[in-house]
Amino acid sequence: MSGNEELVKYMIELFQITPSQTPTINALNFQQNIYPIGGLPKEFAKETKDSYTDIQCPLIIQAAIGGHIGIFTYLVSKGFADNIKNISGHICLSKKQKNSIISNIVGAAAYFGKVAFLTYLKENYANKIDFNFITTEKKAKKQSHKSLTKEISDLNPIGLAICGDNTDEACAETLNILKNHRVDPKVRDCRGNNILHLAAREGKVKVCEKIILDWGFIDMAKATNKEGETPVAVSVNCDNKDVTAFLKDNTQAQKEQLEQELQEMIESEEAKRNARKERKKKNGKR
Repeated sequence: MSGNEELVKYMIELFQITPSQTPTINALNFQQNIYPIGGLPKEFAKETKDSYTDIQCPLIIQAAIGGHIGIFTYLVSKGFADNIKNISGHICLSKKQKNSIISNIVGAAAYFGKVAFLTYLKENYANKIDFNFITTEKKAKKQSHKSLTKEISDLNPIGLAICGDNTDEACAETLNILKNHRVDPKVRDCRGNNILHLAAREGKVKVCEKIILDWGFIDMAKATNKEGETPVAVSVNCDNKDVTAFLKDNTQAQKEQLEQELQEMIESEEAKRNARKERKKKNGKR
């Protein structure tokens, strides 16, 4: 779907596309920029489209992927979002397994870091769309002899934003919008990775800063995934040196700060208790 609103309107009218017609889109088209999803790596560009399964990507999802608010509102006016809470579809291919990742409008916008679009959804569709929609995935390439190896299933839009095709800065801003709308930051993917694991894997330092320094989720730093890896171990294995340095420095600093605050609380409570004892003694002597 092009970002040209007038062109989209013209094409819908010309071909008389109705809400009941969900486009069947081939994964190869994404690489060829027919649609704005670029989820397929360049090495697949020369393969025939027969190598891929058909992928369902509703027009309203495509508008979210591109962050096109004008096109989105036009599609809504034409009835393409009458069942908006239940609309889901392909948003991208997973980075290693090349599976088709299925999410809803919020997940699509979050993955591609469409901050303005998410803000628009929050302001106008807060109670009409599931902001905690959980991803699923299916095989995109025709490999009937291979079973599906899940890569990023079980993630909500916060997890998708971290894994997504967006900048570190856009991702951090996206997370703010989602968390402020009560999207659960304690989500884990199908491999047991928490959001700090994901940020460490993706090399997103600003996201790590937000999780540890702004949100105070220091406990995530010592959590392990199903492979027994901590976020620091993940960053080391992925050779994300900036993330590794940040996690090593700040998780220790945060731990020491929390221990100091805890000690101060204990000392304060002890002082209050001692003060009460002294008052009781004085009152008893009178």
